Amino acid sequence: WNCKHCILTKFDKVRWQQCQQCFKYFHPFRLSETKKEISQKDPLSAVLCSFCLPRDEPEVLRKKHILELADLQMQLHTFKVRHEKLQMRLGQLSNEIDVYSSEAVKKFYSTLQRLNVDFQPYHGGTLIGNHCDKILENYEILCDCIHDVDTKEFFLSYFSTLKFILKKCQEKRWLEEKEIDEIETKCEYFGVLWPQLKATVTVKADDVIFHIPRFLRKFKTLGFLCEEDTELLHKELNDILRPLGSIRNKSERLKLGLKRLSLKRHLDYKQEITKNTSKKSKKS
Repeated sequence: WNCKHCILTKFDKVRWQQCQQCFKYFHPFRLSETKKEISQKDPLSAVLCSFCLPRDEPEVLRKKHILELADLQMQLHTFKVRHEKLQMRLGQLSNEIDVYSSEAVKKFYSTLQRLNVDFQPYHGGTLIGNHCDKILENYEILCDCIHDVDTKEFFLSYFSTLKFILKKCQEKRWLEEKEIDEIETKCEYFGVLWPQLKATVTVKADDVIFHIPRFLRKFKTLGFLCEEDTELLHKELNDILRPLGSIRNKSERLKLGLKRLSLKRHLDYKQEITKNTSKKSKKS
């Protein structure tokens, strides 16, 4: 006999299977099921050819088509949203290309290069540490690259306000009430300028606007609590605690270390006073 679907006969070297409804023989790849489905199927279950499979009713077919239509509509909506996002990004890139090709931007980046200011790739292309200090020290030179008068005045005011706040807070002395009032006024003005940059309110900006004035009202200084002094204090305390490692009680060891640190600082302060008095006497 021949396969119902092809011209090959029973004499070819192919495994045959019989439809359990019409009892005709077919090649396995001509059945309605794949080889994987046949291998996973219960041996007692029926193997039917495509001619003997039950046909779906019109209502069942309609529901299937409705589901398929909804799926296609969802895919189409996803593609449209993706297309709109790509168009927006395309417009942004074209605008950025126009901006970076302008003479003002070229002058700005050449000025940064001349001042040895580099954007750090490992920090998201931002400025950190000493590079920020260079920007604040030379902000007037950088603002000269801006042609628009209003924009230039805005950034001059912005950087001058920020520089004043940072310089005052970095001074290692006790601030007077008038100085704290002035710093608070500048912080409030910085809070007015910051939203005009259309930037998100970061933690550091929030500290400058809201928390620095409140902290200065309470402690009268920020310069004595800077990060550099804290690291230096940590190093000095470790140098003092290292010879005291034989003391097992940690609290007693720390108390003794702090006492020695206090004596050392008091001695350093006295030596500094004597040096200053000797310098003044020599000048006089």
